[in-house]
Amino acid sequence: MREGDKFRLSKTGQWETTDGTPYGPLSRVRCPDVEHCLRLAPYEDGRIGLHDRNIPGRCAWVGTAVVDDRHDIPSQYLITLIPITGIDRMRWPGGDRNG
Repeated sequence: MREGDKFRLSKTGQWETTDGTPYGPLSRVRCPDVEHCLRLAPYEDGRIGLHDRNIPGRCAWVGTAVVDDRHDIPSQYLITLIPITGIDRMRWPGGDRNG
């Protein structure tokens, strides 16, 4: 999933915005290390900020650039529970985009 030092937001499929809308300014994003980073991570200047993990040690994804591709996702596949938005993978064509 890691291309150089960046990842697509649609790959992790979960984010929070400052205004609670799916396409508003990002405040937190889901870390690609979904096995060890269980909460949303801060979004700082287009990158993943420092965040807590459920195991000791620093997350290797801190500082990685986030490619904001939300506008490539049709709104009918988004679920928003203010302020967090996620992709409805059950309805997404072709199944899970994480593969």
